[in-house]
Amino acid sequence: MSGFVFFREKQLALRIAAAWPFHKTVAGAVRAVLAEEIQRAGSLDEVHLYFENPCAQACEFCEEPRRRGQFPSRHLASLLLRAQELGLDLVGSGALAALVDTLMDLEPKVPLTITGHDWTRHPRRPEILAALERRPDARLRLQGPSLGFSSPELTRRVAALPGLEWIATTLQSSDAAEHDAMVGAPGAHAELLAALDNLKAARVPLVLTVVLSRRALRTLPETLSFLAARRLSVSLQAFIPDEAMGPAFDVLAPLDELRRALERAPREALLAIHSVVGVPPCAAPALLRRKIAPAHRMKGREGARFGAGCGTCAARGRCSGVPSSYFVALGARGMEPLASTD
Repeated sequence: MSGFVFFREKQLALRIAAAWPFHKTVAGAVRAVLAEEIQRAGSLDEVHLYFENPCAQACEFCEEPRRRGQFPSRHLASLLLRAQELGLDLVGSGALAALVDTLMDLEPKVPLTITGHDWTRHPRRPEILAALERRPDARLRLQGPSLGFSSPELTRRVAALPGLEWIATTLQSSDAAEHDAMVGAPGAHAELLAALDNLKAARVPLVLTVVLSRRALRTLPETLSFLAARRLSVSLQAFIPDEAMGPAFDVLAPLDELRRALERAPREALLAIHSVVGVPPCAAPALLRRKIAPAHRMKGREGARFGAGCGTCAARGRCSGVPSSYFVALGARGMEPLASTD
């Protein structure tokens, strides 16, 4: 996706600070940074802003918990938290409001996705919401653990955003103990179910994901049945490690185990799946192959690799391959060329 732009909170703040001396206003610096991205990519179709406030979870598929406590990550996180508390960050400086304005003043309007370490627990959450509320024409998408939506008051306020397109969050398992273990936070499952109930009651469009880690496969059929019974659709997302994670061999899901887990799920549970992102077609039952979408290959993520037999596969050209570490951990396990994609 050529027009997809991903900003981390610290990275964007530094770029705005570097541009400020030439433009003298925060809004001017924001416009300059976006102009650079448009020139680089040729278009601007979607912007993700990743807030880096402290996270209460330690998800097995996320790089942040593995770097937490290490220098310089520990020191940078401490400085960022201080900046957030003092209002010297993107929110307090007015950069977030300027970003929303700039994206909405473009033609066509560019959607903004707020994501990160559970932005609903950000120290400046009220100001974040105020920045989003001030532009009724804003195209907004909200993503992350989103446990703050266990609060009915917050849910109602966010549901009232005129330009809200969807809220995305992750359910790793219908089993509370399994989900809590995978996200590294006791009680997270109960909070998430309360959040889902509140969002559903507020009629907020929901995008649920399951990150396909090896542990998630243990209860995947039951999780899909649980979601189907609650009339919730889900996107299955391949686990693609960030390069900064280091070895994550225990988290990678073997393709043959994924295929067997999906084959164990009842047909009505499979119908709850609206997309399968980044999964090779050979790992999915025929019913799901038309729902497969390529993975975003963002900077900092492992590159894709293909097996020796992939050149003869009927799905070549539509397949995202596997992360490069998959071959180190599992070789070509489960990679079977398809004679047909039907």
